Amino acid sequence: MSRLDDFEEAFERAIEDMSDYKIQKIRPHDHFRLIAKAIYKDSLDVYIKIPKGEHAESQCQMAYTIVRTVDDPTHLAKLIGSKPIMFGDSTGIVTKAADDTFENLIRAGECKEQLALEVIAGAGKGLRQMDIKGYQHNDIKPSNIFRYGNLWVIADFGSARLTKGMEHDTKSALNSLLFWSPELVECKLRGKKFQYSGPEDIYQLGVTLYQALICNPETSPLNRFSDEAAGGKADAYEFTRHVIGRMQAKNATKILLQRMLGPRPPAGIPPNQLKNFRYTDIDTLLKDLHGTSQPPPPAWTADYTALENVAERLLDKISTAEQYRTGRWGTIARPTVGEIVALHDRFLNSATNKSIRGRPETADLKSRVGEAYDTLQQKEIPILRSSMEEARESRENGLDWLNIIFLWGPPFTLASENRKEGKAKYTFKEQDEGRAHYQQEAWLKRQYDT
Repeated sequence: MSRLDDFEEAFERAIEDMSDYKIQKIRPHDHFRLIAKAIYKDSLDVYIKIPKGEHAESQCQMAYTIVRTVDDPTHLAKLIGSKPIMFGDSTGIVTKAADDTFENLIRAGECKEQLALEVIAGAGKGLRQMDIKGYQHNDIKPSNIFRYGNLWVIADFGSARLTKGMEHDTKSALNSLLFWSPELVECKLRGKKFQYSGPEDIYQLGVTLYQALICNPETSPLNRFSDEAAGGKADAYEFTRHVIGRMQAKNATKILLQRMLGPRPPAGIPPNQLKNFRYTDIDTLLKDLHGTSQPPPPAWTADYTALENVAERLLDKISTAEQYRTGRWGTIARPTVGEIVALHDRFLNSATNKSIRGRPETADLKSRVGEAYDTLQQKEIPILRSSMEEARESRENGLDWLNIIFLWGPPFTLASENRKEGKAKYTFKEQDEGRAHYQQEAWLKRQYDT
């Protein structure tokens, strides 16, 4: 029986004692780890990875340490539990099963340029969280980028290391040679130590983007370049620029890729020359990537922007309405209510534009306006009602209470169906007509009483 068979058999015996896991399939991933697909607590699909070798336990512990340490683990693969699990003498990492991997997408030829940029942006956000705490992944490749729903995350970060100020022999470099930068290759050829840092992760991410754009996860820009024969890293970077220049991609994407796969900037270089070299930090990369990956503005943008502007003015007027109380009864001043009604009419007219009508964004704005109305209405209606009662009780000639503004419309409409439509129960014109009617009645009453 082989050593691998012994390891697999030991794992099967250990898993029998773990009631939370139902193993579906066990397979040797390679000579460095074993992977088992399982169901956790009868509901969640997971993968259990058991590394082999002298550093296996520290790799497992590192994965959980990183998830606990970073400020936001959203773009890191989801680990189950708060610490590694033990299988006899072996240690394992339990990861929520991904819906897909970036590698599968590339192999299927289904990765368009726009999607590739979005995936790289998601992975970059995960790297940023690690970089903030001083960790470098050092194993970025398409198979280590997972999809959960619409979210792209980086996985297999258990072999990451705290990198600030540390040097390592190139023998400890984890990734395939396809992802090695020319600096790393040069150090390997000369038997020198190499300081790992963020730019190496950025280079690996650049190779991943390159593979996605040409739909081949088994190549790199230097695939046909021999560093030893061609004379070193300077020629390697020149070859890279030539390869990228011939690619079928948008110019902005090529510029981004040139920087991701460019040479490290020398010490003391002026800031205005950094654009000719590799990104030195993830933040700058994400900023440029965000601008590159944005889809063109849809045709309805202008109409929605106009609606949004009216909505913001309307919401501002509603939120400040209580500052404009006036009159004997402390109600909101009639001019202010008039401005609210006028803005609301404009808002409704803009919202009926065919290009934005029915869009989720428009519905969200309507909800915000409705909520603002409801909040103000809850405060204002009791004031209006008590003022009207007080006015009725204290009136001498039947005219005082008519000075109260009771526009039962936005935001004071009583009927719920009218409030949803934003329609006033009484318009100003109808109020004026009503006021004239009551004034006439009061005049007649006085004439009759006398």
